Amino acid sequence: MIKRIPGIRWLSQRTADVPRHNAWLRDAELDVLEAKQVEKRRNDWRLGRWTAKRTLMKCFRERIPVLGFTDIEIRAAEDGAPEVFIHDEAAPVTLSLSHSHGVAFCAIGGNDVGIGCDTEFIEPRSDAFVSDYFTEAEREKVLHASPDKQPLVSTLIWSAKESVLKAVRQGLRRDTRSVVVNVVAPGSPDDWTHFPARCQETQRRFDGWWRSDDGHVYTVVREAARNGGRNPVA
Repeated sequence: MIKRIPGIRWLSQRTADVPRHNAWLRDAELDVLEAKQVEKRRNDWRLGRWTAKRTLMKCFRERIPVLGFTDIEIRAAEDGAPEVFIHDEAAPVTLSLSHSHGVAFCAIGGNDVGIGCDTEFIEPRSDAFVSDYFTEAEREKVLHASPDKQPLVSTLIWSAKESVLKAVRQGLRRDTRSVVVNVVAPGSPDDWTHFPARCQETQRRFDGWWRSDDGHVYTVVREAARNGGRNPVA
């Protein structure tokens, strides 16, 4: 079932949800899959594409009642961000996609906003990791969390940063410390908790939400809407 955050649709899927056959992939997608030699990379790619297509079909089913999996293609742009094509035409949506430890997470918004999402398996992060990738204020959040909550807090901060970096379409090419997230943990069980985020150089600001479920953290961010865009999934 698609669940909503304001202006965003999202869906998570697991490896077991993906069909064993590839009839739901287009020819160009089959070529991409065939080029991946490592089984884990192939499985992760299939899981991500399945999750994205399922999300898109549910979002567009009222506007395009007869829409099949092979009518949808997710292509990688020059900067690596996923772009959606329906019947070989660019769709007026922004899509973000993530996978970790057999779970995929997809978020979709209108083409007038920057969208980013991420999912991470909750696990301890080393002191060196926190020092290298977190701001001083973020390091303090981890340090002051109780020992049993530190894996959640550090994973959450990292995931929130990943979501922002996807929303600005730069990924880990940008210094993660240039992204500032102000998360509150542990948050509300089984519900989305809001957090603010920003890029320090550009001062681009984002609304973010996070939740945890079955050993994973999920984060999604949305930039303030720009004029002139359309939001077919709101």
